[in-house]
Amino acid sequence: MKTQMTLLLKRTMIVLLVCIVPAIGFGQVQVNNEVGLRAIANDLAGSYILTADITLTSDWMPIGDDSHRFTGTINGNGKTITELKVKDFSRDGTGFIGVAEGAYIENLSVVGAEIYGAHDVGGIVGRAYAPTVIEKCYTSGVIRGEDHTGGIIGGSKQSSQGGQVSEILNCFSTAAIIGYHQGGGILGCSVDANIKNTYFAGIVSSPDNYTGGIIALLDAGSNRIEKSVVIAPSLKGKVTNRILGGIVNNAQSTLVNNYSWENTEVYRNGVIYADGDSDPNGFDGEHSTAAKLKSASFYTTDLAWSATVWKIEEGKYPVFAHQTYPIKGDAIYVPAFPDRALPGASFNAAALSALNRTVSYSSSNPGVASISAAGLVSFIQNGTATLTFTTTGDTYSAGATVTIEVKVEDISYSIRTEDDLRSIKYDLTGEFTLMNDITLTKNWELFGTFKGKLNGNGKIIYGLKYDNPSQNNVGLFAEAEGAIISKLGIEKAYIVGNADVGAIVGNAKGCTISECYVADSYVAGRDHVGSIVGAMRTYTPEGQSTVFTTISNCYASGEVYSREHQAAGVVGIIAGGTLEKCYFSGYVHNSNARATGIVSLVDSDDPGEVKNNINLAAAVYGQQHRRIGEWDDRGPQGSNIVKFINNWSIEKSYFGSDLKNSSTKQGTSENDDRDGRNLSNDNLARTQSFYTGTLGWDFTNTWKFIPNTEGKMYPVLKWQTAPLVSVVYGIPEPPYLTYYSGSDEYIDLDKIIGTNGQALTFNITEGSQYVDRDGHFLYITETPVTQEGWTKMTISQEAALNNILSIDPKYLTVDIEILLNTTVFNVSTPQELIDVNKKLFTKFRLTKDIDMAGVSFPGIGSSLTPFTGEFNGNGFSVINLQMSGNGDKKGFFNATNGVKIEKLGLSNLSITGNDVVGGLVGECRSTTIDQCYVTGTISANKTEGGLMGYGLSVTVTNSYVDATITGSEHAGGLIGENKSEATITNCYFNGSVSSSYWDTGGIIALIQVTGPVKLTGTVSIGNISGERTGYQIGEMWHDVPVTIFKNNLYNTFAVNSWTNNDKWQPGVGDDLEAAIGKTDAQLKQQATYNAIGWNFDAIWTIEEGAAYPQLKNVKYTTSTGIQPVTTETNSYKVYASDNRICVSGIEQSATVTLYNVNGQLLSEAIVGDKAVLPVVNKGFYVVRITENGKSTSVKVINK
Repeated sequence: MKTQMTLLLKRTMIVLLVCIVPAIGFGQVQVNNEVGLRAIANDLAGSYILTADITLTSDWMPIGDDSHRFTGTINGNGKTITELKVKDFSRDGTGFIGVAEGAYIENLSVVGAEIYGAHDVGGIVGRAYAPTVIEKCYTSGVIRGEDHTGGIIGGSKQSSQGGQVSEILNCFSTAAIIGYHQGGGILGCSVDANIKNTYFAGIVSSPDNYTGGIIALLDAGSNRIEKSVVIAPSLKGKVTNRILGGIVNNAQSTLVNNYSWENTEVYRNGVIYADGDSDPNGFDGEHSTAAKLKSASFYTTDLAWSATVWKIEEGKYPVFAHQTYPIKGDAIYVPAFPDRALPGASFNAAALSALNRTVSYSSSNPGVASISAAGLVSFIQNGTATLTFTTTGDTYSAGATVTIEVKVEDISYSIRTEDDLRSIKYDLTGEFTLMNDITLTKNWELFGTFKGKLNGNGKIIYGLKYDNPSQNNVGLFAEAEGAIISKLGIEKAYIVGNADVGAIVGNAKGCTISECYVADSYVAGRDHVGSIVGAMRTYTPEGQSTVFTTISNCYASGEVYSREHQAAGVVGIIAGGTLEKCYFSGYVHNSNARATGIVSLVDSDDPGEVKNNINLAAAVYGQQHRRIGEWDDRGPQGSNIVKFINNWSIEKSYFGSDLKNSSTKQGTSENDDRDGRNLSNDNLARTQSFYTGTLGWDFTNTWKFIPNTEGKMYPVLKWQTAPLVSVVYGIPEPPYLTYYSGSDEYIDLDKIIGTNGQALTFNITEGSQYVDRDGHFLYITETPVTQEGWTKMTISQEAALNNILSIDPKYLTVDIEILLNTTVFNVSTPQELIDVNKKLFTKFRLTKDIDMAGVSFPGIGSSLTPFTGEFNGNGFSVINLQMSGNGDKKGFFNATNGVKIEKLGLSNLSITGNDVVGGLVGECRSTTIDQCYVTGTISANKTEGGLMGYGLSVTVTNSYVDATITGSEHAGGLIGENKSEATITNCYFNGSVSSSYWDTGGIIALIQVTGPVKLTGTVSIGNISGERTGYQIGEMWHDVPVTIFKNNLYNTFAVNSWTNNDKWQPGVGDDLEAAIGKTDAQLKQQATYNAIGWNFDAIWTIEEGAAYPQLKNVKYTTSTGIQPVTTETNSYKVYASDNRICVSGIEQSATVTLYNVNGQLLSEAIVGDKAVLPVVNKGFYVVRITENGKSTSVKVINK
C-alpha cells in the first residue's frame, strides 16, 4: 500500500464543480451520477470517489489523452459503471480512462462495456504511463482494438521521468478481448509494469500477433507477473501462451507462481497448440485442473490472496468481497452488420461469448430476416426484425443477451437521386446505371472497394466534394477492384485527400474506365493525384491471372494539385495497364516534385502502355515536369514495363515552377518520348483528321466535334451535348502590375488559355493609360505613373461558341491593380494583419506590436497564392497568435516566394498542423529572413520548424527561435526540411525540438537537396530528441554538398537523445569545420559569439552571464500570459508577472492556494478582490480558487 499512499498524498486537490456533489474528506469529490462522472475530464488532477452505481445513457468519451493525461485518483468505492460504450477505431488510448500518468484507480467495476479503439485499448485505462496503479478493479464486456488491447490496461508506457513502474494489483476480467495485434487478458503490451494477484476468465483473439492470458507482449523495461491465474476457455493468436505471449526489445521479465487451466484451448495460427510447458515461473504457468483452480485453499494458501479483498468460496472462482454470485461476467460479441441489409443477401453473425458459452439465436420475424443455429442471417424481404443472441448462466456468472434491430431494405440500381447514388455503398458488386444528372447537396462519404459496374449513361455528377488531406484513396470510388465505369461526367468537384486521389477512382485495381470526363473541378492530394484516377494498379483474383487497369477515351480539363509528390492531368501513377486515347487540357501544379500532362510516374515493373494520348494542358508547374509522363529508372529498354507509344503535345502548353517562371517545352520526334512528339501546328489538335489518322481515335462511336466547331475547339465525347463547361486558366492571382522607372513588368496573354482550346480575345475597357499592348504582352506603361489605379480587361471567345461553351463570368473580367513600387502599407491592428492577404504582392510595415489573443488568424498567403511582397516588422512583434487544426503548409506566412522578411518578432506563438508547419513560414521559397525571432510552440505531424516548415532557396541571418517544437518526423529548431540551397548565418535555437520518428536537428532536421548549403555561426542551445538527431543537422540525403560549415557551436549541457555519430561531422575542407561544444555559461557570454563573427555593435545584445543574445532592433515582447477562467458564477483572470502569480476577478472573499506541478502546497491567501502570490522559480504552477463554496483551478507558467 506504500505506492497507493504515496500517490494519494501527491495528488493536487483541485476541484472543478460541474454537477458534482460537494467534496468531503481530504479533497475527494463525490460522484453519484453520469454528469459527475463525465466532469472528471474537467480536472484531470483531481481526486474522486463514486458514491453510487452509474449506468451511462450515451457513448462515453475517454478521460484524458496524450496531451492531457489523467493524473488524479479515483476510488470506485465498490461501485459499478455499466453500459460504457466507446466505438472509435481511430482513437489511440481508449478506455474508461483514455490516457493516464501517475494515476491511482481502485475499487471499481466496469461491467458490460463495449470499448472499441485503435492502439492501447483497455477496460480501465487505454494507455497508462508510469507510475499508474490499478487496484481491485474488474471488467467485463467486449474490448476491441487494433493493437495493445487488454482487459484492464491496453498498453503501459514509461513516463518521461523514467525509472518508474506501473502496477495492476488484485484485479480480474471476464471480458472478450478482440484485436489484430497484441491482445492480453489483463494487459495488452507492457513497458515497466508489475502485475500481482490477478486472474483472467474471458477469451482473447488477436490472430496477427502475440496473445497472452495475462500479458500479450513485453515491449521494453522491467516487468513482473506474480501469483496470477488464467482460466480462459480460449486464447487465439499467432504466438500464444497462457500467461505471457512473448518478449521483444530485450524486455526483462520475472514470472513467479502463476497458474493456468489445463483445458484452455490455445491456438497458434489457427491450430490448437498443446506444447506449452507447465511451469509456475514460465510463459504458460503451471497447468492445473478446474478443481484446483476452484479450490479455496489454492487462493488462500498457495497464492496467499487476501480474504478482505477477495470472496473465496470452495468450488467457485473468486470474486471481490463486495460482489455476489453470479456476477455479470458474460458478454456477447456480434460482428457488425452491413450498413444496409438487402433482400436476398446473407450475413454471418456467428457471435462470441466472453466465457466461450454456446450462443443461441432467434428472430422475431423470420419472414424478413431469419437466423440459423450457426448464426447465418438470411435477409428475405423488406421489413424489420429483431434478432436475439443469448447465453445461459451458471453459479459463477449470469448469462448475457444482445438484441439487434435489423431493417431489410432494397436499393435502386437505376440511379435517379442523390440518395440512390449514395446507396451504391450497400452493394459494392452491383450493376448501376445513372438515369439523371445528379447535383450533390452535401459532402461525399467514402465507402469500401467497388467491384461492380457503373454505366454513367451519358449523365453528369455535379458538386462532388470531399476534403480530408490525411485520407488515402479518395474519389467518387475511393478504391475499385475489377470495376467497369463508363460514360460518366464529373463537374464542379472539389476533392482533397492524401495519396491515391482521383475524381472518379482514387485507387483503381484491374478496372476498366472509358468514355468519362472531369471538368471544372479541383483534385488535390499529397501523392498520386490525377483528374480521372489517382493510381492505376493491378489485382489478382484468387486462382486467376492478374487483371490490369485500362483507361481509354477519357479527358479532363480541371485543376490538379499535389502538395508533395506525383501529380498529372489524367492519372497520378501507372503500375501496369493501359492508358490510351486520352487528353488533358487543364492545369497541373506541384509545390515540391513532379507534375505532368498525362501520367506522372511509371511506378512498377508491371507491363503496360501509355499510347495515343495528347497533352493539351494550359499549364503544368512543378519542380520536375513532363508533357506526357516520367518513367524514372523504368525506361523503355526494359522488356516488361510500361511503354510510351505515339503520344503527342501541342506547343502552347506552359511548363515551369509557376506562372511567371514558365515557358513552352519541346518534345522530340521519337515515338517513345516522355514529352511526346511535337505537333507541327497546334491547330491540328482541333481537327478530326489528326485524331483519326495519327492517334487512331474513333470518331464514329466515341468522339466528336460539336457541329460547326472543328478547327475552333478540342473534341468531346460522342455522348456529350452542348452547352459544355469551359474554364480559363493562366490569369495571374492576383492580377497586378507595378510601376517604377524602367519597369518592364507585363502579363503574358498567351498564358491565359481556355480549357476547350478556343481562341480568346482580350480588350482593355478601363484604365488603358496604365498599360501598353505589344502582341501577346500587356506591359505596364512607360509613361510616368504618379498614383495607383486599376485597369479592367475583358476576355471573350468567338461569339459562335457562346451557346456551346459556357464560361463562368468570373473568368471574363480581370481587374488589374496598378501599384507604385514605393508604396508601403502600414499594419497596426489584427484586422490589418489579416488583410495582408488582399495584397500578397506588395510591401508592408508594422507600426506597433499587435496582440492576436482571441483573434482567428488564417495565416498569410497559401501554397497556391504565396506572399510575394516584403514584410518589415519595423522592430515590433506579433504576440499571442494561435493557429490550430490539421492543415498543411501553415505558419504566420503559410507560404512565401521571392520575399524579404525583416525585423519581426513572433512572441508566444502557438501553431498546430499536419505537414509543413513553421513558426514564421510554412512553405518558404526564395525568401530572405533577417533579424526575426519566434517564441512559443509549434506542433505538427511532419516537417515542422521554428522558422519554417521547409525551405527552398532561403537565406536566414541574425535570427533566433526559443520555442517548443514537436512532431513525428523532420523537426528542426529553425527549418524542418531544406529542399534547395540554403544559407544560414549567425542564428541560434533554444528551447526543445523533438520528433517521435525521423530526423531532428537543432538548426535543420533534414537536408534533401542537390544545391549548396552554408551554415556559418549557428548555435544550437536547446534540447533535441528523436530517432536521428544532430545539434545542427539531423540528417542529410542524396550526398548534399555542404560547401560551408564553419564557426558553429552547440550546448554541451543540452540533451541530445540519439545522434548520428553523436554530432554531425562534415567532411574535410577549408570551409568545413566540426561544430564546437560550449557550456551553457559560455553561451551566455558575448565573447563566445564575438569569436564566431556576430555583430554586437548593430544587431545583437546580451545580458552578460544571465541570458542568451537578443536582437537590438527587434523589441522582445513577452505575453502577459493571462488565463481567463470561468465558472458557473465567476470569471477570473490568472497570470504571471515578475515572479508573481496574480489573480483578479474575485467578487467577495476567496481562498487562493498555490501548488507546484507535483501537488506540493506552496502558499495560500484569503483575499477580497485580487491575490498576488510570490514565486521563486520559473515554470508551471497550479492555482486553486475557492469562492462561495465552489472551487476551480488553472495552470499558469512563470517565465
